[in-house]
Amino acid sequence: MADLWRVLRPAHKTGRVYFAAYCPPGDGDRMGFPKIAVLPPLEGTSGLAAVQGIFRNSGGILVREDADGIIRVIIGHVSEAVLHTPIARLELNPESQYNDWIAIDSIRFSAEIKKATSDLGLRTPNKFYFMPVQAPIETLPHLPALVSNVTMDQALDLVAKTFQVIVLYGACKNSNLYDITYFYGWIPPT
Repeated sequence: MADLWRVLRPAHKTGRVYFAAYCPPGDGDRMGFPKIAVLPPLEGTSGLAAVQGIFRNSGGILVREDADGIIRVIIGHVSEAVLHTPIARLELNPESQYNDWIAIDSIRFSAEIKKATSDLGLRTPNKFYFMPVQAPIETLPHLPALVSNVTMDQALDLVAKTFQVIVLYGACKNSNLYDITYFYGWIPPT
């Protein structure tokens, strides 16, 4: 994710990553991100071309930019059924409006998504957060108090664009586990 972030940030782009994961049987809620060899972007490229360049030697990866400016990276064959679930009305409290991780959980635990998850026989991992909570400050990026008539995927796009994070959606190839998380731009030293 740090390599992807390094090419998205200078182009003022945000990203979504969808990946098929292998989840070790009997290992609870562990989901492994696939190992991918990334390369430096091609000289003189930015945005979509730079993202495509870092994955140029990796098979099974589709990179595209949508009309909304989000660059999507699809790794493997990912079951996206739950992402197409419509959400009629998503009310966000101030904590959800100003904190990406709380907003993602608000989406994940909305009535429509909980029903779809159950109907599709899916489950999400139990998570414990040790994250600071941003207090509402009007000048900071934030989501509206009400989001209506969107799919789960569109709601996650809104989180990615609002908070300038990479939102990841992973689904296990060998179990019913899926997860949503984000990468917020911390880049380890090289």
